[in-house]
Amino acid sequence: MGKGSSAPKAPSLGKWVDDSDVLTEEIIGWAQEMRTFGAQEQTRIQSVTDQVMDVQLPAMNMFMDWAKKDRQLYEEFTPVMEGLAQAALTYASPEEEQRQRSKAIQDTSAAYEAQRQSTLRNLESYGIDPSQARYQSLDRQAASEQALSSALAANQAGERTQMYGHQLGQAVSGLGQGINQQAGAGLQASSAAGTAALNSQMGGSAGAYSMNTAALPMYGMGFQGIRQGADLTSSEFSNKAESTRLSQSAGSGLGAAIGTGVGAMFGGVGAGVGGAIGGMIDDGCWVAREVYGNDNPKWLYFYLWKEFAAPNWFKWVYDKFGERFARFIKSRVKIKNIIRTWMDTKILINGETR
Repeated sequence: MGKGSSAPKAPSLGKWVDDSDVLTEEIIGWAQEMRTFGAQEQTRIQSVTDQVMDVQLPAMNMFMDWAKKDRQLYEEFTPVMEGLAQAALTYASPEEEQRQRSKAIQDTSAAYEAQRQSTLRNLESYGIDPSQARYQSLDRQAASEQALSSALAANQAGERTQMYGHQLGQAVSGLGQGINQQAGAGLQASSAAGTAALNSQMGGSAGAYSMNTAALPMYGMGFQGIRQGADLTSSEFSNKAESTRLSQSAGSGLGAAIGTGVGAMFGGVGAGVGGAIGGMIDDGCWVAREVYGNDNPKWLYFYLWKEFAAPNWFKWVYDKFGERFARFIKSRVKIKNIIRTWMDTKILINGETR
């Protein structure tokens, strides 16, 4: 490496990255505890809900059976009610009213006649002649009273007939309505029992769901912590990269030398990528260097593929998380073997991908 002024040392963000990792692990642990608690509560609530359902559903079926029986009784009783209703209408007919009036007059006349005969017998027992003018006048007065009483009795009999007919009609109507209302009440009770069971089931499910979803914000905070750690790692890399760039601009000739060698090897890329490769020698292309080793030039080949042939999304992910991923696989030989096999299919040899 050529001589030149020393670049300032890049500030280390490792402590902040480590603290972010610890906090992220704690937050995810809290989220897992909340999720476990939510699952336990869901089991407990489901047990209570099952007990409620075991009571409410049989009650719903029982009320439904009662409602069906009451409705059947109503339908069977309908012809009887229709007959009673017809009888009620007939009872208050004009013919029935006239019959009751006539009967009342006859009953009143019979009562007066019985009283008159009893009075005559009493007078004769005392030796009094009922045919005398004085007693004839009393007899006519009694006949007049009889006529008034008969008329009053006839009117009262007609009114009673109308009243009884009306009351009979109401009784028949109330009887039918009572049976039908009883069937409706049974149906409503059945529906209420079923609704209560459904609400219990939905309430239990909603309670358990809210407990489980309460863990989601905690997971979100955990992911935010992971992203924060990644951002800090990226910032640290940027600082180091800037330090490397300053160091290279201060006089390093390694990039140009490698660029010349690569130019000879790949026919034309050469000096155009020399500076970029030189910037990666001291610190960069972490995963490929971890997989192949610093002394194996294949990591440089993979770097060229990543920079000039790889999809944009892969380059972004690699640049952003590569250093941290390289630390992760450092002691995991099997994973590095798998990655090495895949990288071998991407490196450039004589300008071609194999």
